[in-house]
Amino acid sequence: MLINPGIPSREYYINNLEVKFSDIPPSELIKCNKCNIVTPRSLNVEHCEICGVCVMEHDHHCQWTGKCVGKYNLIAFNCFIICTYAYIVMCFVTFLSFFKKLERMNKIQIK
Repeated sequence: MLINPGIPSREYYINNLEVKFSDIPPSELIKCNKCNIVTPRSLNVEHCEICGVCVMEHDHHCQWTGKCVGKYNLIAFNCFIICTYAYIVMCFVTFLSFFKKLERMNKIQIK
């Protein structure tokens, strides 16, 4: 949640439409009309409507963490999902074992 999802640095923002990419042909540049950023097409940048920023290799906007999932935090997000599922399975197994133990204790007390 604390990792930058892949928001391009300030060098990609332009002032007065002056593009600083002299070695990249203009056909390979993409300009976002919403946040006024120019990036090479190879970065695969998409604009997130919820966050209001462009994110490199944008996967989705996660409602659980309140951030976009992109290039730099995709592995951490996948680890978060795996740990969450493992926690849910652990809780389920713990509750089942607790109820089985409680059932055994009730059978012993009744006899």
